[in-house]
Amino acid sequence: MRPYRTQEIKLRLVRSSRATFTVNRSGHVAKAFADLSREPRESLWGVFLNGANEVVCLDRLSTGTINASLADPAEVIRSALLVASTRIILVHAHPSGLPTPSAQDRTITQAIVNAAALFNIQVLDHIIIGSYGRYYSFADEGALPKLDPGAALHNPALGNQTPLAQDTPSVYPHCSPR
Repeated sequence: MRPYRTQEIKLRLVRSSRATFTVNRSGHVAKAFADLSREPRESLWGVFLNGANEVVCLDRLSTGTINASLADPAEVIRSALLVASTRIILVHAHPSGLPTPSAQDRTITQAIVNAAALFNIQVLDHIIIGSYGRYYSFADEGALPKLDPGAALHNPALGNQTPLAQDTPSVYPHCSPR
């Protein structure tokens, strides 16, 4: 019998000595990512936050084409778990300059909300960057998808509770609206 080859995973999180910063408005995130509007292809970024809304990591999750960014919810969740994030803000730009969400933007946002709920991670917003400082915030527009009860996702550790019931008045907890 031949021995099997196994792989070993070693992870090490190295925290920066830089001061942390807190995200409290969608406009701040849009301004920080304004340069995305000049990129020729769509790319999806994750802003990963701790429970106090302090940014713990910024990660380019995918790079797509001129009119689509193919994102895998598993990649988003993997990044969140690796940096011990409890909250996520998704950000991408439309090279057309129009920040209006597409059907694909809405679909992937719903899929990520459902996947994140399995790990008790909250998606706070999905911001689409347009040109000339324009942006669309799913949270500000009240369009952030709720957990889909028919998604066949269930976390047994939560019992009969709905993971992350999103009934909080502010999508950016402990923060004032923009």
